[in-house]
Amino acid sequence: RLEDAKAPDAAEKLQQAASEADRQRGIIRTLSFTPLRNGVKTRSDALYVLGFPPNAKIGTDLVRSRFRALATIHHPDSAYGDTRRMSQLNEAMAKLRALGF
Repeated sequence: RLEDAKAPDAAEKLQQAASEADRQRGIIRTLSFTPLRNGVKTRSDALYVLGFPPNAKIGTDLVRSRFRALATIHHPDSAYGDTRRMSQLNEAMAKLRALGF
């Protein structure tokens, strides 16, 4: 409370932390995808896994930055890690590279 010239008390800090945790969970839910049952077979599948519309025209820099962001979240060593999602992220990148993005 800067206007009162007081530092936030423990209850306020806890509320702020809970709010930030909720915000982070929302971001992760937004960036998560349902793994494809048959893996990444087409360009549209690859774009879906990376969170783009099926016929999107995207540049390599955007694809790489999106992959890095998603890989940070879905890497098996992270708090929200998921081996299947990480595997499909790698498949998506391989498919897009093979197709020349």
